[in-house]
Amino acid sequence: MKVRSAVCYTLSIWACAGIVLSACSIEASETSEVAVPEIRVLSARERSEEAWELAREWRDDVELKEIQAGIFGPDRPGATPLVDFVFESPSEQERRFIVGCSAAGCGGRAIRVPYLLGFGSVDLDDGMIDSMEAATIGVENGGSELVYSGSATTMWVRLGRDKPRDTGPVVWLAYFAGPGEQVNVVIDPYTAEVIRLE
Repeated sequence: MKVRSAVCYTLSIWACAGIVLSACSIEASETSEVAVPEIRVLSARERSEEAWELAREWRDDVELKEIQAGIFGPDRPGATPLVDFVFESPSEQERRFIVGCSAAGCGGRAIRVPYLLGFGSVDLDDGMIDSMEAATIGVENGGSELVYSGSATTMWVRLGRDKPRDTGPVVWLAYFAGPGEQVNVVIDPYTAEVIRLE
């Protein structure tokens, strides 16, 4: 009987220890941080040189008017991220040159437009943040709910002139839109600070 009691006592201790360990693992899993799904955005900087080369083949006097890169969240795993460079030429009144880039490379084409953007020109200076950083800042400062809920229908970042579009400073604008909701995050391209939310 004493042996059986000792064995039962030992088993009880091990059983309790198992329960305690299980409780510890549950508590640890509940308090551990969960990784936030990443967004996918192409680097505009990595494709800028090729975009300029294609544009200069079209016209020598081209001016870059804006760069726009699409943002894709975890709900669009099969979508192909793209970045577009929009060029205009003072010698062309109704034509614009668009360079579209994917991970595979870039291609350009001239399109007829009823009017030119007329905005001040921009450039992606070495001291500026890239499209990927701008997208991350936009998500962290207002866009996350739309991105990670899967309710966003349109998401992009654009490097262009702030208001007024002809003489305003160059900014990154992160744009997130879904049914009945829209978020605009205006970002300083040099300091990476949020200028304002709209």
